[in-house]
Amino acid sequence: MGGPRAARRRPEPRRDPDRGDRPFGVGVALAAAAGALLAPDFLVYPENGAISTFKGFEIIVIGGLGSVLGSIVGGVLLGVIEALGSVFLSAAYKDLYGFVLLIALLVFRPTGLFGERERSV
Repeated sequence: MGGPRAARRRPEPRRDPDRGDRPFGVGVALAAAAGALLAPDFLVYPENGAISTFKGFEIIVIGGLGSVLGSIVGGVLLGVIEALGSVFLSAAYKDLYGFVLLIALLVFRPTGLFGERERSV
């Protein structure tokens, strides 16, 4: 639904013709190699990536969409909150502390820590 509006704002093609598919292929190969090296040492099951995906989502939203510095700060903040929560409260609820932080931040600052508010023109 947002495609035509995005095309009007940025008329150049979405894919850069000078850059091929090689960087994507290298990334896939590195991920496959890492998985092959880690699989013998760790228990592998289909739900392995779910918690990591949720934590990545939390980090991006806490930091602010589109902000690399915000993602770094969001990751550090999430790690500190989970570590402190595990020390002072129960470690069994470590993942819950991050979601409580996410909900509280979305209530008080919906754009994240480093996200920009939309301005009407």
